[in-house]
Amino acid sequence: RLLAIETAQQLRETALKEHESSEKKNAQIEGKMRRESIHWAVAAQDHSLSEARKENSKVEAMERKERAKNIAEVIRLQEQTKAQIIRQQDMDRAEEAQARLLAIETVQKLRETALKEH
Repeated sequence: RLLAIETAQQLRETALKEHESSEKKNAQIEGKMRRESIHWAVAAQDHSLSEARKENSKVEAMERKERAKNIAEVIRLQEQTKAQIIRQQDMDRAEEAQARLLAIETVQKLRETALKEH
């Protein structure tokens, strides 16, 4: 009977040790799983951030391209306006020259007429 009690105590102690060992292993596994979960969450956030940065870079590139396009259009319109102004100035000078020539011709005709009458 004493032997049965000692055997029962030994079995109980062995079962307790196995239970404690099992709990310790479970705690280690849970810790490892928690760390892995955190690792993957961080990796997912890093990936999302990287994707957001890529998208932001694309948007910035598109904005730069649009600004360059707008600047080119402004320059084109300025050049066009400048060319129109130059053409208008040339036409104005030609009209002024024509008017002076006409005035000179008129004065010459008046002189010729005045000389004939004199």
